[in-house]
Amino acid sequence: MRTLENDELQAMAIFENILKAHVRDCILDDESIYYIAEAGSSLGKKVMLIKKLQERVQKKIRVFEFSDDNERFVKNMIPRAKKIEIMGKRAVVTLEDEDKAMTIGKNGSNIKKIRLLLARNSPIEGVDIK
Repeated sequence: MRTLENDELQAMAIFENILKAHVRDCILDDESIYYIAEAGSSLGKKVMLIKKLQERVQKKIRVFEFSDDNERFVKNMIPRAKKIEIMGKRAVVTLEDEDKAMTIGKNGSNIKKIRLLLARNSPIEGVDIK
């Protein structure tokens, strides 16, 4: 089991306090926080609370809902995916050309975080973008 850093614990506590939803994991960097929330958190209805959290922490907030179903979990993290194939411990995600840059992010920053969160919260150890 992974040991959480103090700043991660603080970020998770703030999220849970504002959104009243359980956080499973998070990743922080200088500009953003990526959260994995437990399934059933009704995140779509909490857009204003997510904006409030974003203002409080002064970082971009990305929230993804966890799922025990690996294909659903990948889809939650890459919602623009046209097709997802789980091949052993890898996910192969097909995207429209115009969605690839946003999904991958500047210098691969988004996809690196997605890969890390998937590896820490599911059996998926890699993601290939097509």
